[in-house]
Amino acid sequence: MQTKCSFMKKLIAIFLFVWMGRIAQAHQPDLSTLIISENANGQYFLEITSSLTAFESEVDFKYGESSYKTPEEFKKLALKHFYESILISFNSPQKISFGNAKVILGHETKLIVEILKMPKVINSILIKNGFFQDIPQNQCITILFSKNLPKQQFILAKDNDHRIDLKLENGNWTSVDDGNNLSGFNIIIMPTVILIILLALIAFLKNSKTKVLNFSKI
Repeated sequence: MQTKCSFMKKLIAIFLFVWMGRIAQAHQPDLSTLIISENANGQYFLEITSSLTAFESEVDFKYGESSYKTPEEFKKLALKHFYESILISFNSPQKISFGNAKVILGHETKLIVEILKMPKVINSILIKNGFFQDIPQNQCITILFSKNLPKQQFILAKDNDHRIDLKLENGNWTSVDDGNNLSGFNIIIMPTVILIILLALIAFLKNSKTKVLNFSKI
């Protein structure tokens, strides 16, 4: 019995070590997430998350290091860059529209927008996210969460031009380009793994410090 408990403790420790490494890595400038999700009221939202360093690097590269002096000016430029670098469409090549946009600054910075006029039935989706494309070796983990759609995860990177073009087939997303630009897998997480992830996240947040932008630029 003691041997079994010891083994379980070692297994949990290994999981914690792996997930702590992955969570810490997720806060590097070259890693980000893009999540499209549906809430209880049927509204859809798009959320881009990365380190503040990544957002700052892109805004500085795109508009210049002296292009903002206050947090609000920085947020406006981040949203401007978002609208210029994102393309999403459902069921047709027509670009969708966004509303209620906001940027939440912090060590982990988020850009959140509501997706307007979402079609009731979705058969295909095109996502092109060039928000962080100027950061070398950047990768964006893209996740689709909806009660009526398969929950799958994809990677946007230089290899697929930061783009995925998908169609719904036999209950799963498949690539329109015969898999050439598709890098993803179904999201299947056991309760034990969820608990481990939460514990690792809590430990990481306790040891993380919020970075403050230098808004005294001239």
